[in-house]
Amino acid sequence: MSSGEAQPFANRPLANFSPSIWDDHFMSKAYNSLEVVDNKVTSEKIIELKKEVKKIIATPDQNPTDKLHLIDAVQRLGVSYHFENEIDTILQRFHKNLNENDDHDLYNVALQFRLLREHGYNIPCDVFNKFKDNEGKFNPSLGNDVRGLLSLYEAAQLRVHGEVILDDALVFTTTHLESKASHLSSPLLDQVVEGLGF
Repeated sequence: MSSGEAQPFANRPLANFSPSIWDDHFMSKAYNSLEVVDNKVTSEKIIELKKEVKKIIATPDQNPTDKLHLIDAVQRLGVSYHFENEIDTILQRFHKNLNENDDHDLYNVALQFRLLREHGYNIPCDVFNKFKDNEGKFNPSLGNDVRGLLSLYEAAQLRVHGEVILDDALVFTTTHLESKASHLSSPLLDQVVEGLGF
């Protein structure tokens, strides 16, 4: 056949389906059952809650580690964008007073390190040297502190090239968290599973 000639139609079977017994009955029911929320009441409640959280964050006499925990919780909930200025102010204070921190708890040191790094602060990884033994390895007793290990694991994710202590921390925490996972219960187990990406 030449390209100028018409192509014969392909002989295809017709699809003669019977009409659906379902119609659009269920789709219309689903649409009609959606309740329209009073946006004004909801908006007022959201504004009220945001003011309350800002007030809690800005409380000057609050324990500094409690503020870190609050910032972490707000970030994990995904609403930190409402409180960026307040969070930045607090983290600036933490960064300025970094050397004055006498906190020896692995969880809090790793949490502070992670939050500061996430917000672009230059914080040295040698803050974790106090958790190493004389041989330069992480103290084996840290293996019992699952919350601290998980916090250190998350902090180690923010390492840059050449930070050997954080490379070691990643190996140390991964090994210990994987071995402890089968002995944990929720909600800590859920956090470990989520953190390790099982």
